[in-house]
Amino acid sequence: VFLTELQSQDVPDGYPVSFDCVVSGKPPPSIRWFKDGKLIEENDHYMINEDQEGCHQLIITAALPSDMGVYRCMAENYSGIASTKAELRVDVSCSSDYDTAA
Repeated sequence: VFLTELQSQDVPDGYPVSFDCVVSGKPPPSIRWFKDGKLIEENDHYMINEDQEGCHQLIITAALPSDMGVYRCMAENYSGIASTKAELRVDVSCSSDYDTAA
């Protein structure tokens, strides 16, 4: 059961962003993170944290336009599966790499 759900985020290009949720279950469920249906593996770009209280966090160290999409946190134990999802939008209008039409 998700006590708090993921919230959609809107961040500027290059900024860090985190998705947070709180999960409760007996036994404690295993947690997996997905972007657009693909399993996220922890690496330099994605950091995954959890604590003893059931708080789970996915951190994107520097959001890129390619990170835009739907992120889902899935919790699973023998009682069943629960999931929460949110959308990430990356605002590139402030970036100097793009010409903006006036």
